Amino acid sequence: MDVKLYRVGPVAVVAMGIWGLVCKRKRERGYYSGHCAYPKEQGSKHPSADSHRHRKESRLLVVLALILTASYARADEGIRNQFGVRTPMRDGVNLSSDIWFPREPGRYPIILFRTPYVKAEGMSGFVPPLAEFFAEHGYIFVIQDTRGRGDSEGAFNFLFSEGKDGYDTIEWLAAQPWSNGKVGMIGVSYMGTVQWLAAREHPPHLVCIMPTGPSGRYFN
Repeated sequence: MDVKLYRVGPVAVVAMGIWGLVCKRKRERGYYSGHCAYPKEQGSKHPSADSHRHRKESRLLVVLALILTASYARADEGIRNQFGVRTPMRDGVNLSSDIWFPREPGRYPIILFRTPYVKAEGMSGFVPPLAEFFAEHGYIFVIQDTRGRGDSEGAFNFLFSEGKDGYDTIEWLAAQPWSNGKVGMIGVSYMGTVQWLAAREHPPHLVCIMPTGPSGRYFN
């Protein structure tokens, strides 16, 4: 599924707050959309001055929210994101990846980040800004749930499957029409160790790893 990323500025947050304020005021005063008057005024041809003032204020707040939302919630044209891309492993298990692409069509180098910590958890934090940064600088960014974690199939087996799964993921990415055949990896701790395990398998299209604080020698 392709979606466009949105940059929401601070004023857009204010706009959303205004919408919330309007809704709150309506709830507090017992207003509902099926009637023009408040419950206490139903049947009366002369709504109170307070009612008129409240509706006027609400209209002004709604207009302001619309203006701010239209001005500050803009699509970052060209940057696309594919969620839940299925990557087949040699044993038939499919791993799940989210992929960010640069603005212009073409073939690009790929930065791969493989994590057991559920990629969806990072969508509210570091992942979108990091992915967008790389996409803006001419890289495809891929974050993948390791086997048995998040949206990926299979059973999690703490590091033991990461070498072969890393190899298969790298070679699958390199074969895609939007890839220039060069794949690098980044990550810290467990995500650093999976880089070494993948590199040990000698995937032909792995050109760079950048492990930070990888785990100890569990296999010795």
